[in-house]
Amino acid sequence: MNLSRWTDINKKVLHPGDTAGIAKQLFQEGSALEIPIVEKGKCLGTISATTIQSYEDSMELNPEDYKKAVISTLEESVPGIWKKFMDNQCSTVVFEDAKEKFLGYTSVWDFVKIYKQVVGIGEFNCLLVLKMRKLDYVLSKLSSLAEETECYIINVFVISSADAEYIYVNLDLEGEQPEGFIQTLERHEIEVERFLCKTEKEDVLQERLDMLMSYLNV
Repeated sequence: MNLSRWTDINKKVLHPGDTAGIAKQLFQEGSALEIPIVEKGKCLGTISATTIQSYEDSMELNPEDYKKAVISTLEESVPGIWKKFMDNQCSTVVFEDAKEKFLGYTSVWDFVKIYKQVVGIGEFNCLLVLKMRKLDYVLSKLSSLAEETECYIINVFVISSADAEYIYVNLDLEGEQPEGFIQTLERHEIEVERFLCKTEKEDVLQERLDMLMSYLNV
């Protein structure tokens, strides 16, 4: 599958010698939390928005702050790329060709939208990603726990993880108080891997959830 048919991977990138001011502007313009640094067609790594915030605007990017990029190809399957996001706990995946030439990148937010289009599961609500043992996964139990906190599972899709014993359970969730559902999952020792909730009206909700998950060390 060629992802370039589904999304624009030709986003702006950073280059060695760029200043923090340039980087901050790119982060403001896009949805990525990590942006690749590219030189002569090669990806040198990525740098995060959090790291850039500690820079003065006039400072040049420091190679010591580059993170190793998570690499894929445009031929990789959609579940395969989603698995890379989860296994590596990253927010950006870089695409290269067989000769390791940089082709572009996608952010986790962009990819959620792609996944929605590809698997045809409707509008993007909030996506909760759980990491569970295969033997422990029971959808009816998760649905019951969600309904106890006035949340509803609209759709679900499951993919494998790097550990063959575990799977990623991706829940398309609807509800005004998903914090309660997350806390309930924690009490049942169900690991919350990631929560993605990105709409204009839910920015405050996402901030509350980020604070909760930070408190829970998720």
